[in-house]
Amino acid sequence: MKPFSILTVCSANRCRSPMAEALLAKAFLDTQPDDFAVASAGFGPPGAPAELEVVEVMADIGLDVTGHRSTTVSTSLLAEADLVLAMTRQHVMELALLDEAAWPKTFLIGEFASLASETNGPGRSAGNELTDLASDPDDDLHRRVARLHLGRRRADLLNLPSALEITDPIGGPLRGYRVTRDRIANLSRVIAGYLSS
Repeated sequence: MKPFSILTVCSANRCRSPMAEALLAKAFLDTQPDDFAVASAGFGPPGAPAELEVVEVMADIGLDVTGHRSTTVSTSLLAEADLVLAMTRQHVMELALLDEAAWPKTFLIGEFASLASETNGPGRSAGNELTDLASDPDDDLHRRVARLHLGRRRADLLNLPSALEITDPIGGPLRGYRVTRDRIANLSRVIAGYLSS
């Protein structure tokens, strides 16, 4: 069976999304490692390594991202992904413009974790409405994503709390990278728990 594919996206794919890729992969490794595949991309040029500060703060927790090379997001990458997790509202809007069909499966990483942790989030109790969004009744993971998308409107992105965004630590002190890493790690555990339960 094909693993459920998650794509994390940030600006250049050299800081936040590589962190998210590694941290989500670790979170799923602790639960169902064979059922999930995590990748990352960004809007910058391909082939660049992760920022040195990212390599350092990830090594602090035993994760090696020295082999990471940036990938440019494309319509084909979006089409292959079952869930797309972006760092900011601007990223979500740009992804929806790049591929309109990606909107129902594209979320802020903080937004998705917040909805997943709410017992009565948008669409959580909607029953038959999910049929149109995930037609295979056995396709539980896609149904879980569809469940969190119910009731979302693109215009609502502008009203989402800024606290749901992951700001870019590039250019700041090393502690900012650690704060970003730890925040993404916490969100990753929530997301893995929701999708793996």
